Amino acid sequence: MKAEIAMDLGPVENQSLATRVLAELETMILSEELEPGSRINEKAIAERLSISRSPVREALRRLEQAGLVEIRTNKGVFVRTLDRKRATELCDIRCALYRLAGRLAASHVSNAQIHDLRDYLAQMEATLDPLRPEEFSRLNDEFHRKLIEASGSERLRDMLEGIEKEVFLARHLSRQTRERAASELSQSTSEHRAIVEAMASRDPTRLGDAMEFHAHRGKAQVLRFFDKQAQ
Repeated sequence: MKAEIAMDLGPVENQSLATRVLAELETMILSEELEPGSRINEKAIAERLSISRSPVREALRRLEQAGLVEIRTNKGVFVRTLDRKRATELCDIRCALYRLAGRLAASHVSNAQIHDLRDYLAQMEATLDPLRPEEFSRLNDEFHRKLIEASGSERLRDMLEGIEKEVFLARHLSRQTRERAASELSQSTSEHRAIVEAMASRDPTRLGDAMEFHAHRGKAQVLRFFDKQAQ
């Protein structure tokens, strides 16, 4: 179990205290400053922010609803560690929503959006030689965000954003066990190109298939970690 972590979250501005704490904690989890299994020190957060513990508890309850933390009776609050069953469920939902996003994007995407996606593809390809995995990951996250935006559905975007945050917890663990090889990143870029070409064709079936296929490969990568752990 990770050591307990105390956090200095900085001054509180004129906004909902719970919302501010929620945003700060979420950033720390997704930036990997708080790793899966880390205990969140509720008292330390409240003291450093010079606020009561009530808005901190509210923020933590909202993070629990979002699937990012786990509240254990008489033990405290911990950044959630996903098991294989939960990771599989999340990835399956993500695959289905990616197919839907593709079908919607076929009739909503603009020429300007397609141009932007092609630009991101070129930038990602430039990170392969020499290999710059961190830069690739940053561009990849932005590329996927723009893919979902092309669907034209804010509700779908919000749903996928929540799922991506939970899946991130499993990806964090899988990244600890391996380096992303250039061949793997090249394969991902190839799939991205197939998605963009399908988007340019504006064929809903072709685009839905391409996006679901890409999401299924992401699922396989996540589940490989759990399979290795079971060996």
